[in-house]
Amino acid sequence: RRGRAEAQEEARLAMASVRTDAAGCPEPEQLIANSELEFVAEDEFVEIVTNFSMPVLRMMGGEFGPFQAQHPMQAPLWLAIALHKRRKCRIRPPSWMDIQSLQRTLEEERESEGEFQPLPFRYIEIAHVLFRECRDEETWDGRENLFRIRSLVEDIRMIRLHKIQTGLKRLERSALKVTLDNLSAMEVNLIRPFLTKSLNRYYHIEQKIENGPASPTTPVLGDASPAARGATPTTDGQGGRPVRTLRRT
Repeated sequence: RRGRAEAQEEARLAMASVRTDAAGCPEPEQLIANSELEFVAEDEFVEIVTNFSMPVLRMMGGEFGPFQAQHPMQAPLWLAIALHKRRKCRIRPPSWMDIQSLQRTLEEERESEGEFQPLPFRYIEIAHVLFRECRDEETWDGRENLFRIRSLVEDIRMIRLHKIQTGLKRLERSALKVTLDNLSAMEVNLIRPFLTKSLNRYYHIEQKIENGPASPTTPVLGDASPAARGATPTTDGQGGRPVRTLRRT
């Protein structure tokens, strides 16, 4: 657990040092990677049922427990995965991953073209971690349920991605901000480079249109160059120090 805390601190420092371009937008190669988003999502709590009893477990990330055999409890995803790999617990998938709940969400996503249905902010990362680490039939009550749930999550993700792409194509030049409710962390990270730079470009275009084309200005006498004032720069012959001599016109 100490190594995980150190890794979290390194990730925090790395995010603080993200480079930005002249417009203040994160550079594409400096955006958060999907693996980093999954790492952050492992702090989300899930329900587990342990097969052992143990008092409160005190760690750098907090206190967890007490653990009682065959009693459900809440634990962070990283701890649940660690116990599951050692066959010390069974992970119960979140309620939003129920087949009926996913089917209802999928139908609502299809019916509402301009809206996104509320889902956990890190639903993609949580689902991906569970699909990768929990492939046993006991977690999903059968392998067929696992395949069905995975298919439904992927269908929902693709429909939401299509909505995002359609919405960005309809983006108007006058839009200085865009409101996209109920997007997840992975979806926000996906469109961040394009959206931030596009809005910044639109903003500069609007500023140029409002201010109009730049008009040439007549220099004042104090700011004019020697040639503009009828003066010819020469040197005094002693060290090359420049002096001005007026030329009659």
